[in-house]
Amino acid sequence: MRKQSATSATRRDWLGITLSALCIVHCAAPLILAIAGGSLAGLALFGEEWLHSVLLVLVAVVALWSLLPAFLSHRHRAPLVLAAIGVPLLLMGVMYGGAAEAPLTITGGFVLMLAHGLNWRCLASQGVLARGS
Repeated sequence: MRKQSATSATRRDWLGITLSALCIVHCAAPLILAIAGGSLAGLALFGEEWLHSVLLVLVAVVALWSLLPAFLSHRHRAPLVLAAIGVPLLLMGVMYGGAAEAPLTITGGFVLMLAHGLNWRCLASQGVLARGS
C-alpha cells in the first residue's frame, strides 16, 4: 500500500470505530438520560428510533469499505470474522428491539470496534501504515 492509501485505511478504521461507538451510545442514551433525570438533552437525538437503521447501514458499509481491502493486504481473517459477528448482532438489536436491543447492540458495537482495531494492528504490523498514522 502507498502512504496515501495507508492513511486512508487508518481513517476508515477510525471511522468504523467511531460509528460502532455511536451505536453503543445510541443504545445507552435512554438509560443515561433516565439516570441523569433528562438533564442531558443533547443525548435526546441518540434515542431516536430512525437512527438505528442509519447507523446500521453506515457501520456495515464502512466495515466492508475498510476491512475487505485491508484483508487483501494483510490476509488476517480475524477482523472479517469479528465483523461477520458484530454486524448481525447490531442487525438483531434493530430487528428485535425491546429487552434484547441493549445487549445485542452493545455487544455488536464492541465486537466491531475490536474488528477495526485489530485490522489497524494487522496493517501496522506489516509496516503498511506509516509511523504515527
